[in-house]
Amino acid sequence: MLVWGGWAYWVNQSSSHSVQTGVLQAVYSGIMTLYMSYSIVFFFKRAKGHWQKYIYPWLGTVGHTGLALFLVHWMNNTKNLLSTISLPLVVASVYSLLYVRKLIKKSENLID
Repeated sequence: MLVWGGWAYWVNQSSSHSVQTGVLQAVYSGIMTLYMSYSIVFFFKRAKGHWQKYIYPWLGTVGHTGLALFLVHWMNNTKNLLSTISLPLVVASVYSLLYVRKLIKKSENLID
């Protein structure tokens, strides 16, 4: 929360509402981190094939949470919107893929 809130503040510090943008990003990041884990598991359980188990959870989770992040900052009139959300989306993508990898390994161990 503090890292992403600080990032949003720093990227938008020339804006008149940089503190508001930082707080907004911090709160969003805290909620979304918890939510993303549940979302990844939700999509993972519904995927059929091996590659689908990688693609669906990642695309489904980062897709809808990224859209929500964009909309939240757009409604906030965040000055540097793309700079504000790009790094968190990259980290969310890496987190999603690593978490899916962990779920795949766990499910393979259950089968053996």
